[in-house]
Amino acid sequence: MVFGPIAVTYNLNSVSSLNLDGPTLAKIFNGSITQWNNPAIQALNRDFTLPGERIHVVFRSDESGTTDNFQRYLQAASNGAWGKGAGKSFQGGVGEGARGNDGTSAAAKNTPGSITYNEWSFAQAQHLTMANIVTSAGGDPVAITIDSVGQTIAGATISGVGNDLVLDTDSFYRPKRPGSYPIVLATYEIVCSKYPDSQVGTAVKAFLQSTIGAGQSGLGDNGYIPIPDEFKSRLSTAVNAIA
Repeated sequence: MVFGPIAVTYNLNSVSSLNLDGPTLAKIFNGSITQWNNPAIQALNRDFTLPGERIHVVFRSDESGTTDNFQRYLQAASNGAWGKGAGKSFQGGVGEGARGNDGTSAAAKNTPGSITYNEWSFAQAQHLTMANIVTSAGGDPVAITIDSVGQTIAGATISGVGNDLVLDTDSFYRPKRPGSYPIVLATYEIVCSKYPDSQVGTAVKAFLQSTIGAGQSGLGDNGYIPIPDEFKSRLSTAVNAIA
């Protein structure tokens, strides 16, 4: 039961801090924007001049939930600029494919002018430079931190009823709280609210209580985000109701 942010990573030697938004990312990953000094990118980075360098898109060549979530973000946050749909296979139609997070991380690290998407843990391990994301909530561009992703989770819409805590992940991609990092992958635990065998119910409850308690320790050191207190309170209520 964890949340994993997806980092947008790039390789531009002269640029240590880069701001991007949903529409611009969509146009980069569908091939509509091909140069780093494109006016749309430059408008988000007014403090310096971007190089007139070709953009090399790197994508996952294998099917992955990371690709699906990234494309769902592009679809939700691009104001119609993406136009390619989502799914576990990359739909952009441009760039170079690399297998797994290891492959995309290595390709981005070794290819000047490249841009890709990686799970945060891999971006950290490879010491890749990560873009800040401008969101629909306004405010400053947002970097990945435990706090910024925690804001996203805490502010997410719950589409389930009662203790059925199904998250509307589209609310991640267009957050309402400033300072929320919008490209986030969620994992789920699906259990029964009541079991015919009470011992099974007790065991499931104990497992989930441990998961949302001690199991959250150290997640931030490994590229994942602990459940924020605001959401954990509601989650604890649902877990404690299992019988």
